[in-house]
Amino acid sequence: MNKLLSVIEIRKLDTITNALLPGPTFVVERDNGEKIGTYKTAQTGIIVVPAVTYGTYIVSETIAPDGYTRDEIPKTVIVKTSQLTQVEFRNKRLSGIEIIKLDTITNAPLPGATFVVERDNGEKIGTYKTDQTGQIVVPDLTEGTYIVSETIDPDG
Repeated sequence: MNKLLSVIEIRKLDTITNALLPGPTFVVERDNGEKIGTYKTAQTGIIVVPAVTYGTYIVSETIAPDGYTRDEIPKTVIVKTSQLTQVEFRNKRLSGIEIIKLDTITNAPLPGATFVVERDNGEKIGTYKTDQTGQIVVPDLTEGTYIVSETIDPDG
């Protein structure tokens, strides 16, 4: 007996702009734990999982797109015979910190200053040194409170 097959379409969207996001990876499983496969979105931000049969499936994001947080809540979808089943995941863009070191009298940028960035719970994010423009950019940070401390002054 032939089984009629269906398709699951996974769409990855930016929370604010609703733009489709390329790059994330998803795992699709039946509700009994049987793994159907691991899929990575194309440039379109869409994955099509073909040839699935009627039933309940769990879709989980395992890798977020660059610069975004991962949606940690799996989604349950019910696939019906010969129908397209769509599921959307939305991601928030990660934040960053820009540190600028300037001379207090001339406002000239000061390269070579060293800073430590930590979360408010003491977890160290990293040690950074200002570039020729007196700047440091610490990208891809989750929401929260951070402490920035200068540890080494620039020369002079």
